[in-house]
Amino acid sequence: MLLSRIRQFLWLTAVLALGFGLLPAAAFAQSPSPLLPASTSADSISSLYWRIFLTALVIYVLVQGLILFSAFRFRRRSEALPPQIFGHTRLEIAWTLAPFMVLLVILFLTVQVLGVTRYTAEAGADELQVEVIGHQWFWEYRYPKQGAISDEIVTAADLVVPVDQRVHLRIWSDDVIHSFWIPQLAGKTDANPVNFIREGQVGPGVKQLNTWFQATKTGVYEGQCAEYCGEQHAIMRMRVKVVDKAGWDEWVKRNAAPAQPTATGFAIERGKQVFLDERNLCVSCHTIKGTTAAGKVGPNLSNVGGRQEIGAGALTNSPENLRTWIRNAPGVKSGIKMPAFPQLTDADLDALVAYLSSLK
Repeated sequence: MLLSRIRQFLWLTAVLALGFGLLPAAAFAQSPSPLLPASTSADSISSLYWRIFLTALVIYVLVQGLILFSAFRFRRRSEALPPQIFGHTRLEIAWTLAPFMVLLVILFLTVQVLGVTRYTAEAGADELQVEVIGHQWFWEYRYPKQGAISDEIVTAADLVVPVDQRVHLRIWSDDVIHSFWIPQLAGKTDANPVNFIREGQVGPGVKQLNTWFQATKTGVYEGQCAEYCGEQHAIMRMRVKVVDKAGWDEWVKRNAAPAQPTATGFAIERGKQVFLDERNLCVSCHTIKGTTAAGKVGPNLSNVGGRQEIGAGALTNSPENLRTWIRNAPGVKSGIKMPAFPQLTDADLDALVAYLSSLK
């Protein structure tokens, strides 16, 4: 009797463990999660997930219930060999057709969602176009002239878009394959390498991929490169800031114009001189709009002071961390193209940090 109760307890424990194992961590969703959708396309993806999950849960309960029923109802009660039954054509046909029909329904639902989330050019659509370029290891965003954007805007780290407007992303890479994924806004889209001509034509190679989303809520939505792309793949974060109409107009006005420090003083002016001094190599890799700095190797720094992070998630953006980054970026994020600058004096470094922090 005791042994039988122990077996029953072990069976119940195993079933409960399997049941809780079916509940994904995403079911207790914390941002960023595709189960907390903030766009129309992400809402379709989330809905598909829950349909498949609930279908699987029903099947799981049914199968486990039959197993438990059979285990207890037909458990061995004596040493006698029970009747042996071989083959049951109707039963075998049923358990072959049932999974097939379930998978067929899932396929139909998935194709429906693919039709919703796939980018299609809509004639006259009021959409914002943005180029998304993956680099080892940061994301660059280019807003061509369009609508209220009177001059091209180039930024990095933070993609800023207006709420309730369709956003068309043209995604590619200038080195290896990356993958752009903001779980709460859209599905994964690979960033494939292409030979890019600056006038806007894509040369030989794998073409850029298109995706879209239309955010329904303002807020900040985070993501991560979803394709292993080298040593610092884990530190290649992305962030989308969805703002209201007034916030969008203000952001466009500020970023379409030449970069202007938000503070004045000797340290700011000295820092600008340090940055533009060709001997310090900053201008060889970075661009600041409205200055002679026009480098294309590293991220555009026209609004670097307003970004939340440095190095695509390596450090939070603060004067102290910016100082650490400039002094020895490879020590913080090894393998990147930016060299260390031990030759800068403390005074020059402090002035440079002050200038960059004022660009917002």
